Formats: sequence, structure tokens, C-alpha cells
Amino acid sequence: MIRINLLPEKEVKQRRAAERIGPARQVSPLTMLIIAAVVVLLGSFYYFGVQRRVASRKVAEDSLNEQVNRLTKEIAKRKEGAMKLQEAERITKSMLDIVYALDPENRLLWSEKLNQLSDLLPQNVYISRLIVTEAVSKKETASSKRQHDQWVAEQKAQGKKTTGKAAQAGAPPTVYYPEIVQTLQLTGIAYSESDSERIRLINEFYNNLLRGSNEAAKISADFMKGFAKQIDFGGAIPRVVGGRGIAEFSFTLRSKPTAPKDLGTSEPLRISGKKVTGSKAVQDVKKAKTATKGEKPKRGADAEETLE
Repeated sequence: MIRINLLPEKEVKQRRAAERIGPARQVSPLTMLIIAAVVVLLGSFYYFGVQRRVASRKVAEDSLNEQVNRLTKEIAKRKEGAMKLQEAERITKSMLDIVYALDPENRLLWSEKLNQLSDLLPQNVYISRLIVTEAVSKKETASSKRQHDQWVAEQKAQGKKTTGKAAQAGAPPTVYYPEIVQTLQLTGIAYSESDSERIRLINEFYNNLLRGSNEAAKISADFMKGFAKQIDFGGAIPRVVGGRGIAEFSFTLRSKPTAPKDLGTSEPLRISGKKVTGSKAVQDVKKAKTATKGEKPKRGADAEETLE
């Protein structure tokens, strides 16, 4: 049979060339299967490797989170303990403030002052009357002020309010002490035949009180301790009693305001077992009672004296 090719010669050449190389470029099914198996195997290795690393990282993160949570709880517990300790310390200081407020160090011991007055009297000078008055005012302790200022600073640093009932509920309590100022009005008489001698005796007594010594009797007594370093002289009035000339005079002294020990600059009370020591004023009272027990009245006690 005769075949007649009606295609152009160029296209015929291209088809023949494609038929020659076509079978060589075809891939067999086995090759495709092997290639697919390799791809799947590599993908599995990659997938499981990534998953292993992800799982390992997750375990590490869980362990780290557990440590962070444990440390957070421990920090919170220690912070709570520190706050309780600070609260206990604040309450202790407040209680010590009250103790010191009730027993101030600069309190006047009048039994001691009366003995000193007797020691400092010159000859022919007598005390006829003593009047002690006191003014009491309420003052906040220095330790209480410091605690309140510290609390205000902490609240402001945290951006919290310091006024109002809700804010003041967490504020440290205010501790007050009674500030006492005592006034001593002393009235006495000086006896002598001449007016100038009576004035000299009054002036000598005045100087003895300020100086704290009686040079004539060679006695020292720090009478002005606890008083303001000033004596107001009320003048001398000449009088005649029983046909004898005397001069009646008056002095006014004011004590320093009483104040408790400042816990911010001094050591707290020391506690040994069950016995509390450290209050100087209490020890001074005991010493004064011991010193004055059984003593006889000294010079000047024969005059007419009244303690009002």
C-alpha cells in the first residue's frame, strides 16, 4: 500500500525526533515508587525531628514555668512574712513609745528638789510657801511621726492615696504622749536688821539656785536640772513681823517640757528573761526614794512652810 505524507517535511522531522527520544525520557513506575518512598521517609524524619525538638522545648518551658511559679509563691510568702515582721516592729515601737511617754527621762523628782532647796538656802533665809502647777498638752511622739512620714512616702511612691478613710485604714496608728510643763512658785522671807543685808541674802539665794552650789556651806546641788535656765524674780516686799524687819520675796521657775525617749536615736529597752530594765527615770525614782528614806529635815525646815 502506498502511503502519501501530506505533512510538511519540517513537521515530519520533528515527530520522528520525538519518537526516538520519548521512550528514553519516560520514568518507570518502580522508580516513581522509590522516589515517593524516599520523599516520605525524609519527610517523616523531618517531621518527627521537629516534633521532638518542639516537645523538648515545651518540657523545658513547663519546667521553667514551674520554677517561676514556685519562686513567685516563695517570694510572696517571704514578702508577707517581711510585712508581718515590719508590722510587729511598728507595734513594738508604738508600745515602747507609750512606756517612755508614761515615764519620761526628764521628769522632775520633787523629793530630790526639796532636799536641794534646803541645801541651797543661805543663813536667815526661809521658805514660807511652795506652789506647783502643771499644764498638760497632747503631743505626737517623734517615732510616731517618722513612721507616718515613711508610710506617706511609700504610698506616694506606689501612686496610692494618703487621705480618706479607706487610705487611712492602713496607716500606722498615731501615738501621743502627755507633754507636761510644771511651774514652781517659791515664796520666802529673808531676815536681817538692815534692808541691804536682806537684799543681799535674797540675791545670794537666787545665785545659789542658778549656780547649783552653796559656797558658804560648801554644798553642791544641781537644782536647775530639769528646769529652764531662768528664774523670774517677783520682787522683795519689806514687812515687819513680831517687831522684826523681814523681806518677803518670790521666785518662779518652769520645768522643761517632758518628752519620751526618741526610739529613732536611742537603744530600745533591753529584756533579760522576764525582767525589763533600761528606764532611767524609774531607776532615778528608786534612787531618790532610797536616798530620802529616813533623812531628817535640814536647815530651813524650822520655818513655817506649806506645800500646796
